[in-house]
Formats: sequence, structure tokens, C-alpha cells
Amino acid sequence: MLNFLCSDYRRWLTQNPSQIVMRCHNGYKLATAQYRDRELEHALRGIGRAFEMSEIMLKSDSFCSSYSSNWLVATSVLLVRVLSEMGRVEDSINIHIKTDLLLTEAGDEVETKRLLSKLERIARDAYGSKSFLTVVN
Repeated sequence: MLNFLCSDYRRWLTQNPSQIVMRCHNGYKLATAQYRDRELEHALRGIGRAFEMSEIMLKSDSFCSSYSSNWLVATSVLLVRVLSEMGRVEDSINIHIKTDLLLTEAGDEVETKRLLSKLERIARDAYGSKSFLTVVN
């Protein structure tokens, strides 16, 4: 299982939710630029941290669920794309499954369907005509 945030930093963010949005946004923005520049290792670290911050947001009572879900979807899509392009198929599948579970637990069916659609397109791009579910099995 992938981990991008150390336990101390994760705990600090959980106790200081006002810090999450800015840090998540900055990490996402930097990772997007690194992805465009094909600096995939750097992009992976940044988007991985942003993904885990969005997970904290989703589980926090400090944020609107649709706002948190949007961040989770945005970071998940880029994270899966980076992992796929790095050839880390199993990791990308695990992120897809984790995101689906998090959104389902949050009761956000609309976001879950939207996410599955985006990730299916990424999977088609990465794996050809195979569907994402074919790759999983």
C-alpha cells in the first residue's frame, strides 16, 4: 500500500484542518506542472500527498462533502494517470479501488459514478481497448 504522508504530518493535518486546503491545492498545482514536464517521480510524490490530504478532508467534519469529494476525484484521477504512465498498474488499481470505497463510504454516489467514468477513460488510454475491470481481473 502506498503512503505519501508520514503519520506525524497526517496527525497534524487532522488537528489543523484549516491548513489542508492550501497545502492540497499547492501540491496538486505543482504535481500537475511536474506531470506536464514529464517529471513523473516528483509528480507522484506531490499528487500522492494531495490525494491523502483530500482523504483527510473527506473524513473531516470541517468541509462540505461535495467540496471534499471534488478534491478526492481530482487528485485521484491525476494520481492514477501518473501511476499508469509509470507502469505501476497494481498501484493505480489500488488507488482506484480506495477512492471508490472512500466515496461510497461518504455516500457520494454522483461523484463515485463520475470518478469511475474518468478512471475508465484513463485505463483505456493506458491499457488499450481493455476495460479497467478487465485489467483488475
